[in-house]
Amino acid sequence: MCSREICKRFSKFNFTFLISFWAFLASEMASSIMSKRWVLRQAFEGLPKREDFELVEKKLPSLQDGQITIETLYLSVDPYMRKMFEPLEKCYVTSQLVPPYTMNGMSVGKVIASKNDHFQVGDLVTSNAGWISLANINPEEKVKNVQKLPLIKVSN
Repeated sequence: MCSREICKRFSKFNFTFLISFWAFLASEMASSIMSKRWVLRQAFEGLPKREDFELVEKKLPSLQDGQITIETLYLSVDPYMRKMFEPLEKCYVTSQLVPPYTMNGMSVGKVIASKNDHFQVGDLVTSNAGWISLANINPEEKVKNVQKLPLIKVSN
C-alpha cells in the first residue's frame, strides 16, 4: 500500500472520528446545562423575606423534537402576584398554587436552541414559563403561551 493511500484512509478515519467525538461532546455539554429557577418556599404575610424564596439549580433536560430552549432576558413582577403569596385561607385567587412552586409570570426570552420549524435560534419570544433562567418548552402547548416578538428598530 502506498503512503498516499494510507494517508487517505487515515484522513477519512480521523475525520469520521472527529465528527463522532464532537457530536458526543456537544450532547454531553447540552445535557449538563443548569437552569436556575426562583421557588416560593412558603406563603407569607407582610413584606417578603429572603427565606420565603429559594434559588434552585436543576439540570436542563435534553431538547426534544418540537421544543425550543429559551434563555430568559426579562421577568414580569406584577401587582396580582402579591395575592399569590398570601396564605391560602386569606387568598381570594382561586387558582393559587400551594408552595413550594416555581414563581409564575410572563417573561421575554431569546431562543438559544430549536428543534421546532417555526422558531429559529435568536428569535425573541414571550412565554409564561415562570421565573426560570433557561427552559425547554413546546411552543404548541397553550399553557406556555409562546409568541414570537417582532423586531422593533429603535431610532435615536
